[in-house]
Amino acid sequence: MKEEKVITDFAREAVPKELRRSWFSMFSVLVAIGVDLSAVMLGAELANGMPLNQAILSVCVGSLILAILCTICAIVGASTNLSTSMITKYVFGKYGAQVFSIVLGISLLGWFGVQVGFFATNAHTVLQDAFHVSINVKVLSLIGGLLMMTTAIFGYRAIEKLSVWSVPLLLGLMLFTLFLTLKNYSIPVSIPKAGGFTFGSAISLVISIFIVGATVQPDISLGKK
Repeated sequence: MKEEKVITDFAREAVPKELRRSWFSMFSVLVAIGVDLSAVMLGAELANGMPLNQAILSVCVGSLILAILCTICAIVGASTNLSTSMITKYVFGKYGAQVFSIVLGISLLGWFGVQVGFFATNAHTVLQDAFHVSINVKVLSLIGGLLMMTTAIFGYRAIEKLSVWSVPLLLGLMLFTLFLTLKNYSIPVSIPKAGGFTFGSAISLVISIFIVGATVQPDISLGKK
């Protein structure tokens, strides 16, 4: 029974009332999921591909649209206390839900591969530059993949514990980095960039970076207390 409680994450049933999580728990998980290396890389590409003021505005507009979509999906999850797969079964039927799950699984597998690749590449660079240690990128990819799969095996509980501790440190590091950047560099807001992004395409990229995460919001918000 103890082992079953550890690995059960209520994928096929409603979350019991006594096991629902608080808003802070869900906030921490959302921040941990949303702030990743791919988002950092996208921000750098937008800043290099268009004037900075337009890049910032496109991020704000795209993030607002994402917030609306996430909120709608999260309300459904919090109201039903059911996972995304169970909700889609009621909406699309048995076979429609299977098709949805296949598409979602492929998308998440691609996201997993991208994150592991980013982790391995950046870890290789940091280890080599800071500690003069060279580890094969494939080995680092394996390590990163195993770490990500470990939290996935234990589900929301493991992700929650990791997020509650890591998110404050992550936000603090981001604010400190932003402070150092603004302190040492000026902000060129009107320099045109050749061969860059249009405002509409930048918004589309911002939305696409987290649209799968918006789809699976019920998996996070179903535990609202």
